[in-house]
Amino acid sequence: MQLPYKIVIIGAPGSGKGTQARRLTKELGIPTLSPGQMYREEVSKGTELGKLVERYTKQGVMVPEEITNDLIAYRLGEPDFANGFIFDGFPRTLMQMGALETMSDITDAIVLKISDKESVRRLSDRWVCDKCGDSFHTHLRPPQVTGICDNCGHMLKHRDDDRPDVIQRRLNTYHRDTEPMIYYYERKGLVRSINGEAPIEEVHAEILTALKRI
Repeated sequence: MQLPYKIVIIGAPGSGKGTQARRLTKELGIPTLSPGQMYREEVSKGTELGKLVERYTKQGVMVPEEITNDLIAYRLGEPDFANGFIFDGFPRTLMQMGALETMSDITDAIVLKISDKESVRRLSDRWVCDKCGDSFHTHLRPPQVTGICDNCGHMLKHRDDDRPDVIQRRLNTYHRDTEPMIYYYERKGLVRSINGEAPIEEVHAEILTALKRI
């Protein structure tokens, strides 16, 4: 019997984690949890949590781990996560990974591999929907109507942390804090390494193959 998929998606900023997570949710029928999207919703609503998060994101640094960990623990206790899940943007540090291991086991660590140069190129022209979390690109994936999300009709915006100077800080943080997790998951035999620079459909197909879905 196939065990429930409990997936983490790891990749540098702009590697397509959110895009692939949404596709996997449709394919596998399990929910995606993205702390980043949940935080962006709070920012959009202007809540106290949102204002706190905004101060961190504008500086290109992560929200304190205790805040994120509490949010994750709360969501994992809800019924829709009982039959599997996909994490987009969590864990991002060894400490968060350790916290996650106390909450649940992981069956697959999907690593989307892209160069720093490609990361900067993608993020510099990226537009994001605060409502549904979908992302578009001026050249690679333009919306059908300029400035409007194809999925929900909400206005698209250029994120504060997609400025070139902030992108570089985010990349430095990824290499320093997130990449060590890959070596840990490799030792456990959980890593599914994917060429994240391929077209979106090819990346999705390669992930499904790695998960033995096709």
